[in-house]
Amino acid sequence: MLIWYLRMKNWLKGEGGQDLVEYALLVVLIALALITILGTTQSSIEAVFQNIVDTLGGL
Repeated sequence: MLIWYLRMKNWLKGEGGQDLVEYALLVVLIALALITILGTTQSSIEAVFQNIVDTLGGL
């Protein structure tokens, strides 16, 4: 029981949560970058897929 108490105490005092927040911010930054990039290249992507559909005969 003492081991569990010490583990919880160290976990609560630790800075592991700070790392989690930093990783979450990094994921948000990457997601925003992808949304921006895909938003600006949307017409190009649509044209490529439309070309594929036209080539296949509209299956």
